[in-house]
Amino acid sequence: MQIMVSLGATSLIVLLDSGSTHNFIAEDAALRTGLPIQPRPRLTAIVANGERVACPGVIHRAPISIDNTPFHIDLFVMPLAGYDMVLGTQWMATLGKIIWDFTERSMSFQRHDHTIMWAGVATSSTTALHATVTSAALAPLLDVLLAAFEDVFAEPTGLPPK
Repeated sequence: MQIMVSLGATSLIVLLDSGSTHNFIAEDAALRTGLPIQPRPRLTAIVANGERVACPGVIHRAPISIDNTPFHIDLFVMPLAGYDMVLGTQWMATLGKIIWDFTERSMSFQRHDHTIMWAGVATSSTTALHATVTSAALAPLLDVLLAAFEDVFAEPTGLPPK
């Protein structure tokens, strides 16, 4: 699921990822926000392919806003492709019971005794969520990852090193 999130005066494209345990922000997006990054030089995260990726720092209690609904979350800084931020189950668990409707491309939950519902909308360049949700996030991410690592996926031209 892809959403638009405000972090201070910065708008970010965010992937809602129930397969991610924590929340992450791309290094360049973290720098654009101007928020203080606490250095964590030995911190790493294991990504979907099992690889360990360096997380050089963390932004504690980052004040994000989705459709004027405020949240404060910890964001681990790391290289990301295709998105400025990933919100994982660490954040989703704070929402309580979530109702997903993939046919309607919507998500709803209770917050402060009222229902919040985000529904997917199309933009000119991509299917995005202006404080809404869509299910078309994986294909663009896959394309970005394949392009970024094309040397890894290229046909072999010889034998591997001894």
